Amino acid sequence: MLIEDLSYKIRGSDKVIIVPAGFVCDRASIPGVVRPYFEKNNKSYEYPAIIHDWLYWNQYPKEKADDIFYNAMEDYRVSKFDRALIWAGVKIGGKGPWMRNKEARDQNLPRIVPKGYWKWNEWPSSWPTLQKDLVGKGVKASDEPRQKILY
Repeated sequence: MLIEDLSYKIRGSDKVIIVPAGFVCDRASIPGVVRPYFEKNNKSYEYPAIIHDWLYWNQYPKEKADDIFYNAMEDYRVSKFDRALIWAGVKIGGKGPWMRNKEARDQNLPRIVPKGYWKWNEWPSSWPTLQKDLVGKGVKASDEPRQKILY
């Protein structure tokens, strides 16, 4: 979960993506089989991955979100090899996470934890449990800020 806003200026554009504090992300849905490699060897993909997760959550067109992700990885100096590996994973496996985000939005499930609920010592051990708790307290996706990007 982000504890402060993250912004990224889209390459070749005057548009800026702002991922709000409280956004819960999974860092690009990198498949479990290759995740240990990235967790151990390469942290430079994390900010681009958060941006990508935000775009998927906002149902930004998948192909455009993937393009922004690729450019952001290059901007954050992710190596060519790692960029190619992550890019292939997103191209092959990204449709599932994109669709799951759509389903969660359709169910009005939140993905941003409002600041009033940032009580680390009271949180359950998993995001799905916390998400369910937030829903029980009336927190909804429809109340969250939406990212509108045109380029």
